[in-house]
Amino acid sequence: MSSEVKSASSLAVKYDLSQNIMQHLDRHLIFPLLEFLSLRHTHDPKELLQAKYDLLKDTNMTDYVANLWTELHGGQTDEALANQFAEKRKSVLDELSELEEEVQGILGVLENPDLIAALRQDKGQNLQHLQEHYNITPERIAVLYKFAQFQYNCGNYGGASDLLYHFRAFSKDPELNASATWGKFASEILTVDWEGAMEELGKLREMVDSRNFKDAAIQLKDRTWLLHWSLFPLFNHANGCDTLCDLFFYTPYLNTIQTSCPWLLRYLAVAVVTNQNNANQKPRNPRQSYQRRMRDLIRIINQESYEYSDPVTSFVSALYSEVDFEKAQRCLRECEEVLKTDFFLVSLCDHFMEAARKLLAEAYCRIHSVISVDELANKLEMDSAQLIQLVENQNNTSSSTAAAASSSQANLDESDAASSTTGDIIPETETTTEAEEPEPELQFGFKAKMDGESIIIEHPKYSAFQQIIDRTKSLGYESQNLEQTLSRSIADLKLPSA
Repeated sequence: MSSEVKSASSLAVKYDLSQNIMQHLDRHLIFPLLEFLSLRHTHDPKELLQAKYDLLKDTNMTDYVANLWTELHGGQTDEALANQFAEKRKSVLDELSELEEEVQGILGVLENPDLIAALRQDKGQNLQHLQEHYNITPERIAVLYKFAQFQYNCGNYGGASDLLYHFRAFSKDPELNASATWGKFASEILTVDWEGAMEELGKLREMVDSRNFKDAAIQLKDRTWLLHWSLFPLFNHANGCDTLCDLFFYTPYLNTIQTSCPWLLRYLAVAVVTNQNNANQKPRNPRQSYQRRMRDLIRIINQESYEYSDPVTSFVSALYSEVDFEKAQRCLRECEEVLKTDFFLVSLCDHFMEAARKLLAEAYCRIHSVISVDELANKLEMDSAQLIQLVENQNNTSSSTAAAASSSQANLDESDAASSTTGDIIPETETTTEAEEPEPELQFGFKAKMDGESIIIEHPKYSAFQQIIDRTKSLGYESQNLEQTLSRSIADLKLPSA
């Protein structure tokens, strides 16, 4: 048992991405990762404690840093260092008093209901109004940014977020506004306001994509940081995985992943695999379909396998590229240990394992017509009784779903007939039916039935014509996208000469 624990711990350390990710995070965003590693006991506790101290010693959290130093040295005290901490604490409190006094009058004006009612969309007019009626100049507005930065370094992330909101509403300085947007995004993350963080993520992405950079390397760096910061809200928001797929598969950001941070393929793979519940939903465009995302994921993982691989990406590659079910099974067992020690993916571990077993079952059944119960149960690491119950439940679910669909269609037909007479439409009927429909934990992508100790797979008929239609249905969208890209490129080439 101890050897298994040791093996799992070494596996977690081998595939730990904390150091890769921390290189692209603000120091305040790094701290939650260090706390998580402390709880997982996969690293030396003293090294983690030293890392926390080195991380925060230059911030305004003087009391907490002093406690970290004491804990790091086994409760010992250093009189000279204690005096340094006391002097710094006094300096921080003095600066806090000065900034509060300077900002108090500005905030009182900005929160005035009469001023809010008089504001316009144009920042220039608003600044002119503030200067004429309240004697608030752009220099005084800049103090809000300075105070927000001070509060952020003190660990008061909620206060920093509010100050940056007011600052961005009036500031016309593009550099400070860009910095304020990054700060607002970090503050929303650290206050665990995922709705606010998703909103700031959209603003930050728009800013990075639309901003004119003199050096392409700077834009690459900004996109790299944005991708890493986005992991916080995307793996905590209800629709985060779907949004993550849209962001990571977007060509500029996909190029960024392949160029500077291929380890993020782990998070893209987990998002795609766990998002397969939306596989039957009709996407807004063909590129957003689950099947298309999976094909793109397989292609990208194969392209980058020479540079990065881990149990998650290896599972996808073994299952779909190598068609090696034994390797996929080994990788899946390793995935569980790796995900349990990943700060962003620990909450999705069970969901991923369930979804991955479904993919493994579908891929294995796709090339068989008759499978032994014991053989498939071994592949899925399930009891034979559980697998038999699963197949029987699926058959019952399929029958009940078909009956429910027929009944629902009949009700809809009657409703349509009634509405044509009365002109009354009730759209909630279909929504309620869909919400009440039960969904089993694991389903095959095709029908399966029991025959003694074997499972008979009923493969759907899939003609060559239908395959051609499915593979070419997105050509119209891709051609239009290509035409728009070429038009923009030609316009950019003509712009300097004009």
